Amino acid sequence: MSRLSSMNLGSRGGLCVDTHRDVDGSPCVCLGRGVPAIRISVAALCLLLTGWVAAWDTFGQVPGRPAQEAAQESASAALPEGAWTVVGASQGSATLNVSGETEDTRGIDFKSDGTMLYVVGRRSANVAAYALEAPWKLTSATFVDTFEEIGRNLPGREAQGSVAHGLFLRKCDGRKMFVWNRTESFAYDLATPWDVTTAVPTGYQSFAGIVQRGHDIDFKPDGTRFYVDDRDAGAVYQFELATPWDITTADLAYTLDISDWQKQARGIQFSPDGQRFFILDTVLSFIVEFRLENAWELESAEQYATFDVQRSDPRGVTWRPDGRMFFVTETAGGVIHAYHTEGGKTED
Repeated sequence: MSRLSSMNLGSRGGLCVDTHRDVDGSPCVCLGRGVPAIRISVAALCLLLTGWVAAWDTFGQVPGRPAQEAAQESASAALPEGAWTVVGASQGSATLNVSGETEDTRGIDFKSDGTMLYVVGRRSANVAAYALEAPWKLTSATFVDTFEEIGRNLPGREAQGSVAHGLFLRKCDGRKMFVWNRTESFAYDLATPWDVTTAVPTGYQSFAGIVQRGHDIDFKPDGTRFYVDDRDAGAVYQFELATPWDITTADLAYTLDISDWQKQARGIQFSPDGQRFFILDTVLSFIVEFRLENAWELESAEQYATFDVQRSDPRGVTWRPDGRMFFVTETAGGVIHAYHTEGGKTED
């Protein structure tokens, strides 16, 4: 039985508030009072919470978030017409300058509701956080704080330097953060959800025997897979995680060869259903869209379309959960740019 589908009835009473280990050794939490208590894997709980938020929003119970946008967070939801594609996309007018808080701006990510923005500075070795008064609107962003401990105090890591580029925050709860550092990954738990200043290092894994020069990372929503681009190898890697969200349990499952066209791949993100993914290339200044016949399986990927981001030095990319906006970081000047899909809004 897979860890994700495993849900056992335990014999312990009372309200469980700590993370435990299930019978197969995978992390789980206890829910409920009395006997029996329900024990469920962390990965399954993450998906359940995501689905609950989407369903709650559908009935208009969570103000400020469109029902269609919330539905995108469910991996099984169908993609809306005109969303999650670069075909017909256009650049908006909104920008955000982050050069005062980051040096050599790289990876980017958002809180799932668009009210927080996070950016990696490679030379400054930090993750800068910004609050957005109006969700997804760069012009409403205000700098909040920064996490400056990238690469330090990590169990099992000898070197303490940082050439950080990639960034991922777990969308269902904001309690996990991953930073990609060329050939290695750093894992953190956030004591306060979405607050990077409360990050505590929890895991480290080197992929130097596989990855030559990786720059970005993305996860399957249940935490059982993650993906890395590699500009030197001209490849995208698919890793399987024996324990969801635990990078120390990763095994290489497939390598997608993109060497025939890529120059410097430096950004990757999947659509929530795993049927599309996007690669940003710095030299070409393009985002390349792939379609997957089998969701989350790189072996079934085919190149579908390209989009010129019209920037001189793009280094990171991320998408809004409804697939109607995406954002690109530009190292030159330390600026973030907003883009809209053909099916999205035209204003910033």
